[in-house]
Amino acid sequence: MSKIELTIRYAVLKKNHDTAGKMENYVKVTLHSNNGTSEFKTKLVDGDKNTNITWNQTLVIPFQPSPQLYL
Repeated sequence: MSKIELTIRYAVLKKNHDTAGKMENYVKVTLHSNNGTSEFKTKLVDGDKNTNITWNQTLVIPFQPSPQLYL
């Protein structure tokens, strides 16, 4: 089994997309493979527009490479 290590460092919010309440700031990664679809999310971080959001979080995403990739 292989893995991808993806580090999410930060984001700069330019617009508030939440219509009511406070924004829930996270990054979601979706992986489509022969085994189906998997989703991974960072932790939630508070912040409003014009704010730098910092995660510094590494997501470790396991996956099985497709044999077709090596042809």
